[in-house]
Amino acid sequence: MASVVIQKYNATISGAYFTVLYPPGQKLPLVVFSMGYCPGGGGSCGSSDLTYYRYYLPFLKDIAAHGYAVAYLDVPSVVSTMPPDSWFVDEVMNITSVINYMNSTYPVANVDMSHIALVGHSAGGAAALEYISLFPKAIRCAVALSPPYDSSMSKGAAVPPFMMISGSADTNVPISNQEEWLTVLTSPAREVVVMSAGHDLGLDTYGSTTYSELLNHTVSFLAAHIGYIQQAAPAGLSIPTSTTTFGAIVSVMVVPSKGPLSVRESSR
Repeated sequence: MASVVIQKYNATISGAYFTVLYPPGQKLPLVVFSMGYCPGGGGSCGSSDLTYYRYYLPFLKDIAAHGYAVAYLDVPSVVSTMPPDSWFVDEVMNITSVINYMNSTYPVANVDMSHIALVGHSAGGAAALEYISLFPKAIRCAVALSPPYDSSMSKGAAVPPFMMISGSADTNVPISNQEEWLTVLTSPAREVVVMSAGHDLGLDTYGSTTYSELLNHTVSFLAAHIGYIQQAAPAGLSIPTSTTTFGAIVSVMVVPSKGPLSVRESSR
């Protein structure tokens, strides 16, 4: 069975970690993931173990296993205390920092920076859509999971293709609110509604039918836009710069590419 390497670094933001997941031995498109404002729905976001290992990491590992390098900045201490409006601004900056770091510093030479996508959940999905409106030539596509609409967005922004995945039973962010994005962004867009799914879209129930539907829609869209079915780099690719740096690596795990993470693998 193939494996996925998980490299975790300290970040310069207090309490944050920068992580890269990838299947070794091949040239890889890059997926940058943006976390939600408070994963798990309501209350305190809890520790990094909750937000990183037990909530998002299995999903990101499964994306990586389909042939992608996945980069992710986990900022739980910031997320649990920062006002939502400020968080949007900072998360767009975090996405910029991750892309710039992967382009200029990251030591894995087989990451293809001409094939970049964003994936984000909840407020992270909204940040991904805001990012592509600000830097439309930096990436190829975006997948926004349950993204709350940002009313400050101006209409008519031309962006790369994006897909929005919503749950029909989302009580945190109603579908009618999420669909506002479709009125302000000018792009080939796809909307998917997962029936009976809530705001978490199965991220909290690994291996469920809902989770499988979420994963299948996500990797199919990524394959269509940054998979190696399409080899050519987009014209005018322009990656924004950032001065943020990341510290020394703190752990490396090699895990099976299929199946859930074990208790040892899902906790530090």
